[in-house]
Amino acid sequence: MGKIKAKEFNRYRFAMFSVLLTIHIIVSFHRLAAGVVRNELMYAFGISNAGFANLSSTYFYVYMLMQIPSGILVDTFGPRWIIITGTFLAGIGSIVFGFANNIFWIFFGRLVVGLGVSVSFI
Repeated sequence: MGKIKAKEFNRYRFAMFSVLLTIHIIVSFHRLAAGVVRNELMYAFGISNAGFANLSSTYFYVYMLMQIPSGILVDTFGPRWIIITGTFLAGIGSIVFGFANNIFWIFFGRLVVGLGVSVSFI
C-alpha cells in the first residue's frame, strides 16, 4: 500500500463521516417511527396504551443494555464491521417489523432494530 495523499484522505474522511451521519439519521428515524404509526398499530394488533409503551420501550431497553458490549465489540472487531453488522441488523428488524402479522413479530422486529442501532453511537 502506498501513501495516502492528503486530498484523498480528506475525501475518504468526508465519505466515512457522511455514511455515519446518514446512519445516525436513520437511527433517529427508528426512534420515532413507532410513535408516528401508534394508532394504526394499536388498532391493527389490538394492543392497549400500555402494550404500545412496552413495544416502544423494547427498542430503548436493548439499546441501553448493549452500550457496554458495543464498546467491547468495536474494540475487538473494529468499527467498520460492527457498524455494517448493526446497520444490517436494523434493516432486518425493520423488515420484520413491517411485515409482522402478530404481536410477537412486532416486538421481535423492534428488538432487532434496537440491537442493530445500539452500535451506531459508539
